[in-house]
Formats: sequence, structure tokens, C-alpha cells
Amino acid sequence: PEEFHRVVGEFLGRVVPRPAAMAES
Repeated sequence: PEEFHRVVGEFLGRVVPRPAAMAES
């Protein structure tokens, strides 16, 4: 589900600031 992916992305982004936007894009 989109909710899970969104929550995971936000959690990972908060835990470790990484180029997640680039990888997710």
C-alpha cells in the first residue's frame, strides 16, 4: 500500500538523511 511505502520512506529519511528522494524517484 502507498501508506506503508510513505511511512517507511519518512522513517528512513528521519533516521538517516540519505538521497532517498533520488532512489525513490
